[in-house]
Amino acid sequence: MKAIHDLGGTHGFGPIKMDSAIFHEQWEKDTFAISKIIQLHGICNVDEKRHAAERISPSRYLQLSYFEKWLDCIEMLLVEKGILTQSEINSRIELYSTNDISIENKSIPDLLEKVLQSFKKSNLKDVKSTKPNFKVGDNVLVNPNNKFGHSRSPSYAQKRIGTIEQIFGTFPLPDSIVEGSPRAEPVYKVRFSAQELWGTSYTESDSITLDLWESYLSPI
Repeated sequence: MKAIHDLGGTHGFGPIKMDSAIFHEQWEKDTFAISKIIQLHGICNVDEKRHAAERISPSRYLQLSYFEKWLDCIEMLLVEKGILTQSEINSRIELYSTNDISIENKSIPDLLEKVLQSFKKSNLKDVKSTKPNFKVGDNVLVNPNNKFGHSRSPSYAQKRIGTIEQIFGTFPLPDSIVEGSPRAEPVYKVRFSAQELWGTSYTESDSITLDLWESYLSPI
């Protein structure tokens, strides 16, 4: 099933705005830090956060900025995990929006270190290596995905043929992590011609590569 977040290769959204600034306002920095801290404390993982973004309603998703999506995901997961209730969140929003109350600025000396730790703490390599079923040079078909759930297989590449260019090794499958039954699979770099993906308006030399898990692929 194609969710609203899966916009890659879709026409009609205009040019991509390029901006060298990472953060534009203080609340964006705060949102980033909160997101990394709850990940560090094991409340959720990066795949759960991505799946939360996929579950934002389409009409709202298209109206939100990048970090507003992050904020929606944090609220959704904290409610689902039982850390907060939606009524508590709503009450706090009402309190600060209807009253002239200054938010206390608490200094956390080791906050930067904790955020950096969230990048270092990863179980991506803590898996048993699995023998790949494809080899470099194999042509493969990207399987269609009609179920609702997290996937790192973009819709524009599904039912399209590519060529295995590199084997990265074995990594946890994001789909299975979100489902609560983690397993690991080989991951491949697969090259696709632009003509295969988007038609003959592109030259034969145009191509892209995607990193895809083995269960996303079928032999030709």
